Amino acid sequence: MAQRKWKGDSLKKYREYQKEFNKKNYIGFSIRLEKQKDKDVIEYLQSRDSITKYIRQLILDDMKKNK
Repeated sequence: MAQRKWKGDSLKKYREYQKEFNKKNYIGFSIRLEKQKDKDVIEYLQSRDSITKYIRQLILDDMKKNK
């Protein structure tokens, strides 16, 4: 599949669409980890294929356990 080339107004419209779509369909959470103190946690998270999937599965497992 060829990659689409966005230019000028079409790029601006696409970005606006993406921004609205994301705002409507997603929510974000963030955490701060101290580089030295949490080095092992950071390295472990970075070794996962998907941090989002990993954290989501941990939460689902915890929810199931605490039902």
